[in-house]
Amino acid sequence: MAELSLAEFAERFPEFESAGENLVASKLAEAHRSFDEELFGNLYLDAVGYKCAELLSFSSYGKNTRLSEKGTETTYRVALEDICSKVPARFLL
Repeated sequence: MAELSLAEFAERFPEFESAGENLVASKLAEAHRSFDEELFGNLYLDAVGYKCAELLSFSSYGKNTRLSEKGTETTYRVALEDICSKVPARFLL
């Protein structure tokens, strides 16, 4: 099972360097539970990273989070939606 480490997250998203390690670890674990690695394939770690960043953006550490051009969602959400649009839909029968 692939896992995005705290160090890898910090490298990809340095804007959250002041967030406590426990908070980031908690949100990272939540983000990992949000996606199916088999379904997302090589996009899995990207999805986990952007989901964690989005979750952190709702905390006090995200007060400087950039909004999309529309101004209604974070840039992390926009990137996450782009990743999700590249994942083939699977239907349960």
